[in-house]
Amino acid sequence: MADHPLPEIMRLSLSDLALRIKIMKVKLGSSIEDVLSRALDPPASINVQRAISMLVEVRPIPASLYLVNESTT
Repeated sequence: MADHPLPEIMRLSLSDLALRIKIMKVKLGSSIEDVLSRALDPPASINVQRAISMLVEVRPIPASLYLVNESTT
């Protein structure tokens, strides 16, 4: 067993992280993908895009909010 717990970014699904970033209006980048790319061990871009696509499909937030520049929302 590890001495330290896994970081939250490794424990949560990417769709959950993407939704949290959007809800919290994180201003560390121009998009959800940009924010996640700044992590110490960033997820693959294609995986972030898939997570966002899944969220758009289930519609917890309108697609337009995922597709526009984060600084304008």
